[in-house]
Amino acid sequence: MGLKNFGHVPDDLVQRIRVKFLEYVSNQVTIDGQDESLFYQEDIDKITNEDWYIKRFVIAAYKNETEALEKLIDTMKWRKNIKLRETVDNYFPNDFYDCGAVFPYENDIHGDLSLWIRCGAVRKFGEYTEAGKRFMVHRLFQIDELAGPKGYALVIDFTGAGTTALQNLDLLHHFITTLHHRFPAGVNYCLNYQIPWLLKTVWGAVQFWIPEKRRDIIQFSYRNDLYKYFELAHVPSYLSGECKRSWKEKPENCPTTLEFGLYELGLTEDDAARTIADYEHFRDSQIVPLDRGEYS
Repeated sequence: MGLKNFGHVPDDLVQRIRVKFLEYVSNQVTIDGQDESLFYQEDIDKITNEDWYIKRFVIAAYKNETEALEKLIDTMKWRKNIKLRETVDNYFPNDFYDCGAVFPYENDIHGDLSLWIRCGAVRKFGEYTEAGKRFMVHRLFQIDELAGPKGYALVIDFTGAGTTALQNLDLLHHFITTLHHRFPAGVNYCLNYQIPWLLKTVWGAVQFWIPEKRRDIIQFSYRNDLYKYFELAHVPSYLSGECKRSWKEKPENCPTTLEFGLYELGLTEDDAARTIADYEHFRDSQIVPLDRGEYS
């Protein structure tokens, strides 16, 4: 799985890109004339010492050396610009974890890590929407760092999503394009579980979000064949799985959603309260569980 899915990446190509990247770093212009790097030192160290950090962009650029270098530089700048490595888990409000929209979970049958997106809980919420996108990227970064070149499984679970998935396709689009451009070649396969017929009708358009040469990673699963990918002991409880680990795990000392809105987003108390009320109504909606008898 992982890197071996993409064929041979020449070592000399990797080394040339490494040298050019490090030359660029040594000649970079500081931010606003201040003594602050455009890159994280940890990212520079990884590019210096770990081939995977370069190979994934060679893969994304279909072995075009110039394009691979450009993608690498642009993404490393992006990581620093959005404070990717500086953002701690408890920066985000506790409700972001409680809704269980995006969460890392147990290994699949291949022993690979997994990241789940529960589309029934993915929704735009006013001024909190951009923070929600940042949360999704934060989760993606975490699983990507843990998996490394071994890769991981991405599960997009449409259970109970209904028309919500259609109304929030732009959020899914943001996630997939970020995955492709900023974390390329990390996903071993993307499992679309219980995709509704409504989305099947637009799948012809959705698939173009994914590069043509990578569409073979897209797979589909329904109630009677999820076992082909995950043991029941590794399936979340909301799907009637037997895993005792909470899929809503959250760190200590998260701000409340109200606190986050007031002090991080600068909202008025009325605006924050109105958005939270809308969120609470949505969160109370029912998710149809997996019938365990069908998991065989």
